[in-house]
Amino acid sequence: MKKSLILASKSPRRVRLLEKLKINFEIFPSNINENKKLNLLPIDFAQYWAKKKAIEVGKHKPKNLIFAADTIVAYEDNILGKPKDKNDSYRMLELLSGRTHKVITCMVFFNKEKNIFESSYKETFVTVNKLNQNDIRNYINKNNTLDKAGAYGIQGFFSVHITNINGCYYNVMGLPLSLFYEEYKKVKSLIN
Repeated sequence: MKKSLILASKSPRRVRLLEKLKINFEIFPSNINENKKLNLLPIDFAQYWAKKKAIEVGKHKPKNLIFAADTIVAYEDNILGKPKDKNDSYRMLELLSGRTHKVITCMVFFNKEKNIFESSYKETFVTVNKLNQNDIRNYINKNNTLDKAGAYGIQGFFSVHITNINGCYYNVMGLPLSLFYEEYKKVKSLIN
């Protein structure tokens, strides 16, 4: 019996996006603590965490193909991960207001048994219109901002504040589907 792909994440958005592709997969979150302070550029930062997640799950599932990803929001070189609290959400949304920022998703495919490690990333540029204090407070009070990098979800109400997207929309949700699928096909051919 073929081993299914292991998604090293419990992100409901990644689960929904993977389901679109009709790929057989199981969920096995890495549960690593991502609170460690790192002095890295945004792409290196996201790649570090994607790799850590894949390796951690690979310890438990060495025969499976592990897929891990990390999505961050970056304005200039300021990395905005998941907010700690509502005040942190406010700070992030105020920073993004009226500006263009990058959303970066780093992806890792890892199979410990066959010594496969493939890493890639996607950047998308997102422009947010100018938000006033009420816009920010209302959004924070009516939406869960704590489980999303940059304190917003593009697939929900916050979309009314997005004036431009340059790049992959699904990347902003946490999984660039086209890049994922190309990488997945390539890695699957190495395993079979």
